[in-house]
Amino acid sequence: MGCSGDGAGSRGYPVDVRSRVGQVAAAVGAVGVQAVVLYAPRAPQVATGGLPVDKAVHLSVFALATAALAWAGVPRWLAVSAMALHAPLSEVVQDRLLPGRSGEPADIAADLLGVALGAWLVRPRAGRQDGPGAG
Repeated sequence: MGCSGDGAGSRGYPVDVRSRVGQVAAAVGAVGVQAVVLYAPRAPQVATGGLPVDKAVHLSVFALATAALAWAGVPRWLAVSAMALHAPLSEVVQDRLLPGRSGEPADIAADLLGVALGAWLVRPRAGRQDGPGAG
């Protein structure tokens, strides 16, 4: 069962099913990395020379998770809403429940910027077709 124009991939699965599985796996991986970064008992201490690396990490994990969820088929509004609610919640959890961690308002700002970036990355574009037959 090869790619003989029948819409099936190398193992006989429809290409769009394999693609969806990959998208869901990417979303699960992105959210998993986000969870490790946000909820590890102690944030790794890295010499940054005064650069706001922590804020860049916050922005990145929220952008990646938001975009990956939307790319995997979660409605964009729901991915954005969930991540926007997760931003302040994660800081409260860090501050109140995780030894050696603290919640910072600047981290919430970086998280929300990441959500906005992730939403922008998966925005609908003029002239782009999404859905059956898009390609």
